[in-house]
Amino acid sequence: MRRSNMSEPTKQAMTPAERLNQYIAEDRIIRGTWTGRDIMGRETACLLAAFAEGMDSPEKCPATIMPPWLAYLTPSFDDHGSIEKWPNMIRRYGALALKWHRLGDDAWNRCLAKTMIAVLEIARPYDRSRSCELVIELWKREYNGNFVQQSDWEEAAHAAWAAARSAEVARAAARSAKAAEGAAAWAPRAAAWAAAWAARSAAAAWDEITNACLDAIEDEISKSQAETAMDEATE
Repeated sequence: MRRSNMSEPTKQAMTPAERLNQYIAEDRIIRGTWTGRDIMGRETACLLAAFAEGMDSPEKCPATIMPPWLAYLTPSFDDHGSIEKWPNMIRRYGALALKWHRLGDDAWNRCLAKTMIAVLEIARPYDRSRSCELVIELWKREYNGNFVQQSDWEEAAHAAWAAARSAEVARAAARSAKAAEGAAAWAPRAAAWAAAWAARSAAAAWDEITNACLDAIEDEISKSQAETAMDEATE
């Protein structure tokens, strides 16, 4: 029998989002640690680590997969929400990850703004300094595409840090908020996380924050799909 000179077609590698969804489908997503093995000896990973081998910190997540701020928040989405809502949350997160590559910088910035507004709304009833209201207004301006002066962020930072200084989780909150660039920009956000954690049970607060973030991403994806369909219809 004559052998063909044609090589076998190579199997196309999975995208990071496809790899994540395979882990989700096979019940290999874990909480509380980056990676491990289950009782069958299979590799397991947290919601962020499942995107790619060797991803054991948010700093290692390429911006081609997701924006840095979402990489920093994803481990908290995975670890700190209620266990009852966790299975549906990771499936929803995985489904959105397959589609969010179509989002541009402006869309991602709106997602961040919506997420932070949700955090601040959680914290506002417990904020005696009224600094949350100040930062909410700044985020609304960001969401609407209006430039926020550096001095405005700095003023909000001083007020917000003063309000959150006594929160036990301020350090963890600051790590989550580290995704934003520039101390003046992320300081108010860190304070917001601290206030949210201090004000309510962690699980309930993180369920709301996670839902707000995923709602924002889903909304931007829907807008992008509608715009694409409209463009195709006019061609």
